[in-house]
Amino acid sequence: HSMPFFAAGLVLVVPFEVGLRAATLYQPTGHTVADTFPDAPAPVPSDVTDVGWTWVEPEGTSVETVETGPFGPLLVLDDGVIALEGASGEELWSHRHPYSSVSAQVIDDGATALVTRLPAADEFGDRQVTELDTATGEILTEYSVPSLRSEDGTEDIEVSLLAGTSDLRFYEWSEPGERTRISARATRASDELWSFTLPGDDGQVCAVGGGWLAGDNVLLVEDQLVVLYACAAANRLEGWDTPWDLADDPEESVAVTVAAVDTGSGEVAWEREWEASGSWEFRLSARAPLPTSDGPPVVVLENEAVRGVSRILDPSDGTCAGELPPELMASDTEMVEGFQRLVHADSGGSVLLRQDEQWSWEFYRASPDGAITDTALLPDGTVHSDHTTTAVMLGDAVSVLTTRSQDEAQDGTVLSAVVVPFGSDEIRWIEIGDLRPHEDGFWESWEDRARLVPMPGAIVAYVESATPTTPMIIHGLVG
Repeated sequence: HSMPFFAAGLVLVVPFEVGLRAATLYQPTGHTVADTFPDAPAPVPSDVTDVGWTWVEPEGTSVETVETGPFGPLLVLDDGVIALEGASGEELWSHRHPYSSVSAQVIDDGATALVTRLPAADEFGDRQVTELDTATGEILTEYSVPSLRSEDGTEDIEVSLLAGTSDLRFYEWSEPGERTRISARATRASDELWSFTLPGDDGQVCAVGGGWLAGDNVLLVEDQLVVLYACAAANRLEGWDTPWDLADDPEESVAVTVAAVDTGSGEVAWEREWEASGSWEFRLSARAPLPTSDGPPVVVLENEAVRGVSRILDPSDGTCAGELPPELMASDTEMVEGFQRLVHADSGGSVLLRQDEQWSWEFYRASPDGAITDTALLPDGTVHSDHTTTAVMLGDAVSVLTTRSQDEAQDGTVLSAVVVPFGSDEIRWIEIGDLRPHEDGFWESWEDRARLVPMPGAIVAYVESATPTTPMIIHGLVG
């Protein structure tokens, strides 16, 4: 999810008692670095057989996101960042500001971490920014950024970091009387280098769903910022706010656009447009190649609606980077009955999931030209349909997070990973641990909070905490 970026001057409301608590409980910055580092990252596993390590969230903090770093997971906390070595789970370094107002992000394709601190009980004070090398934990630089909001409230500006490189930061920028834009700025300067605002001429209304969201409708891929938006004629929006409100109306269609903005100039390098009607739910994702592939990344326009057709694009020019198997397509705009989702895509091919007539789950591996080259089968009853949203591609197998009931003498269920190789009838189970928590009905929707993420050294498995009192547990699955 997108996180607010205090360094850029996000409008921040800090209740007095929170600020007082932070001032009272303030602890010095904790910055630790391991004595030794791996000579090189461990490879991303192409198969897994066991739980190699477990990490438990420290008391008094919470994990906001889990990002991929040079040697393994980068744990972005609400008070800083911790880096783990993927193969062992050992802590490599950490940088934390306990009981402070902190925002942390990972940028530059995982090479840099930003930890930004707002002085306790001072809404208008300078933001203290620390840039860290995520490979070593070394502090690259530290600097202050003034607040963009004045005490008299005349500069009511809202800013959220979308992406960044070592030289540039890209923000969602909103201020009174202005259309929300993407603003590009130098790392430590306040001047805007360029901006991108949605088109809105010739009676057209263009919008993004829910504002600009990093990893959803805006992606930084190499030297391009790839964006997603939808447009419709203004006279067709009577009674609706944006083109996104027309989804699920079979009588209406909208123009869905994916465009790439050159990060150096701010110019639109390319754009692709499709007509969408009926049921549609689009988002963008950037897919890196598998460890066994040397190909470039791709951008996927995912249609998460039932039987929705996704598009695999070359981020350099927007052309098609992969065809879907014709056997799984009912038409150019709809997949066949039983189709579930696009599990994986890169320049070397794709993996798609369908439930067949026997209610089994069948994974299809396809070449870039759409030819099916292999299949993997999970028989009916192996996993629940909702659990298949966690499926990830390994080297020559697919893994899904699911649950298994414990013995009758025990109460509860066990979070497990099921691994199914392509071209084999073998199904392998990896027992991970008890699924928690059960309170407040959160147990029923655990799969919405579950992730399997391939990283150097391990496939990282976790379920985001459902309540503040339950520590998040992260597991490293290894081969």
